[in-house]
Parts: sequence; C-alpha cells; structure tokens
Amino acid sequence: MPSLLSDAKQNRKFYITLLSIGMCTMNQSQITEALKALNIRPDEIADERLAEAFRILLLLIEVLSEENEKLKAEIQRLRHSFMQSSLYYTPL
Repeated sequence: MPSLLSDAKQNRKFYITLLSIGMCTMNQSQITEALKALNIRPDEIADERLAEAFRILLLLIEVLSEENEKLKAEIQRLRHSFMQSSLYYTPL
C-alpha cells in the first residue's frame, strides 16, 4: 500500500497546478476531481483519530464548496436583478 507521502510525491505536478490556479477558481466538479486525485482513503489509515479527521475534512470541503456554488449563483441572480432594475431607474 503506497503511503500518503509517496502519493504526494507522485502527484507533485498536480498539486503545484492546484496551488497555482487557486482553489477559489475551481467549480464543484473540479473540487470533487481534485479530492479524488488526492487518493486519500480514510478506511486504510491505521490511526482511527486521523482517519476520522480526514473523513470530516473531506466532507467539510464538499459541503462548503456546494454552499459556495449556491452563493455564487445567488450573487449572479442579484447582479442580474440589480442590472435589470437600474435600467428602469432615472435620476431626478
């Protein structure tokens, strides 16, 4: 079984790419793919506390990225609404 460290070394270019593009520019599917590419399997981690921490962190990343996508959509909807309303606004 490869260690997390050896996986990280093998995927170094991938991680550097992730850092260079910045997590904030990734959409939900890209985040999901990045998490899969990390190849972290909590069920194979011997230390149960560490395994549980990874499970929680991975779930948290997914939940927060979903929430972020919803907020981005809401911001876009509000921008559109604002632009539509400002078309009809005429200053005195």
